[in-house]
Amino acid sequence: MVNSSVQFSIIIPIYNAEKYLVRCIQSILDQTYQNFELILVNDGSQDNSLSISERYAKKDDRIKVVSQKNQGVSSARNRGIELAKAEYVTFIDSDDFIASDYLKIFSSDAEIHNADIMISGTIIKYEKSLKKKDIIIRHIDSTKSSEIPDVDKKFLLNPSWGKCYRRELIINHCIEFDETFHFGEDVIFNFTYLQYVSNLSILNYAGYYYFQSKSDSLVKRQYSYEKTKEFATKITTLRYQLMNRLKFNNNYICIIEKQNTLYTIASIMSMYSKKFKKNRIQRLKILKENTNILELQLLPKGLYYSFLAFTFRLRNVYLIDQLLYIYKYVIK
Repeated sequence: MVNSSVQFSIIIPIYNAEKYLVRCIQSILDQTYQNFELILVNDGSQDNSLSISERYAKKDDRIKVVSQKNQGVSSARNRGIELAKAEYVTFIDSDDFIASDYLKIFSSDAEIHNADIMISGTIIKYEKSLKKKDIIIRHIDSTKSSEIPDVDKKFLLNPSWGKCYRRELIINHCIEFDETFHFGEDVIFNFTYLQYVSNLSILNYAGYYYFQSKSDSLVKRQYSYEKTKEFATKITTLRYQLMNRLKFNNNYICIIEKQNTLYTIASIMSMYSKKFKKNRIQRLKILKENTNILELQLLPKGLYYSFLAFTFRLRNVYLIDQLLYIYKYVIK
C-alpha cells in the first residue's frame, strides 16, 4: 500500500561498503527536501556495513534496515521494493552519493509533470588517485517519449540510479530486477518498466555522483557466452518492443544494433577467457551462428574495434578463431 504522505522511498543495496557508506547515507540525510524513507538492505556484508546502518537507524526513524544472506544486488533491490511505501522509488548505490538538492529537484518536477518516471543525468566522480576530471552526462529537459533514443544513446537508461519510478506501476506490473543476471540487470529493469509508462520527464540536471575508484577501473568482469548472449537477446528484444510501442523513427535501429553488436562480440570474446574457455569445435559453431549478424560498421573507433572489424569481415570462421585466439593469448 502506498503511503501518500511519503514521496520517496530511497533504496540502497549494501555489500561490504563500509569505506563509502557513511558518505552515501549522510548525503541523503543532508537533503534540502526531507520527505523520504531510507531503506538500507544489507546483502550479507562481512565488514562493518550492518553496524553503520543500524547506528544511523537508531538516530532517525525514517531509516529501515533489513539484512539478508548474500544474494546479489538484484535481490537486495527487490527486497527494498517490497518494503517501500512511498509514491516514488529511487535507487542509490552504497559507494555513490547525491547532491543536496537531488530530491528537491525531483519533487518539484513531480509536482509539475506527475510523471511515471523521472530521468536525470549523472556526474562520474573519479577517485583522486586516478587523476581524471569529473564527467557530467545529462540531456535536455523534455516530457517527450521521442527523446528516449537520444537518452539511451548517452547510456542514461543503463543504470537504475538517477531516476525515480512510480512504485504503484512497479507493483501493478510485477516488475523486478532479474536475479539470474549479475550484470546488466539495471537496463533490463528500466526497459521492462518503460513498456508500461504513460508519461515521463527528462531533467536537464545531474546531481547523482557515480563514484569510480581505482579498484573499479582495474576490474573488467567477464561472463559466459551463454549468459552474455541471453542478456543481448533480452535487452535487444525489449528495445525493439519499446520502439514499436512508441513509434520511434528508424534511426533508433542503429543505436539498438550497435549495442547488440557490442554485446554479441563480448559474448564471443568470453569464449577465449580462461574462466569460460570453450574448445575449438564449440567456438567454430558459435562463430558460424553469430558472424553474419554483426553490424561491424557501427562499432566505435579505436585500435581494438578496428582489429575486431577487420577480423570478423574475413567471414572465414577458422581464420577468425585463430586471430581471436592469438589476440587473447599472445598479443594481449
